Amino acid sequence: MEVYRPGSLPPSLPIKPASTQQPQKIDSSQPTKPIATDDQFEVSSAGRLMEQINQSAEMKQERIAQIKAAIEADTYETPEKLEAALGKFLNQYTSEDNS
Repeated sequence: MEVYRPGSLPPSLPIKPASTQQPQKIDSSQPTKPIATDDQFEVSSAGRLMEQINQSAEMKQERIAQIKAAIEADTYETPEKLEAALGKFLNQYTSEDNS
């Protein structure tokens, strides 16, 4: 082991020339054989939770789009609208019975 004074650099090492070996050629006339694998994967509970969140966000976006379309088409039924319609119906029905 050689010890150098603090802050000094060791003597430089010689640079090795690049390898002059030629790459091996692959015989492309021979068909390749598939490699048999038994790979398996398991989704973690965090991964399942992320998938549920993504699906629920997609479902929410779809539902929002449906509601917006129904509002624009004036076919969106709210509890208030249903209650008002039921009230009108009952008023009409009870006023016909009293006549």
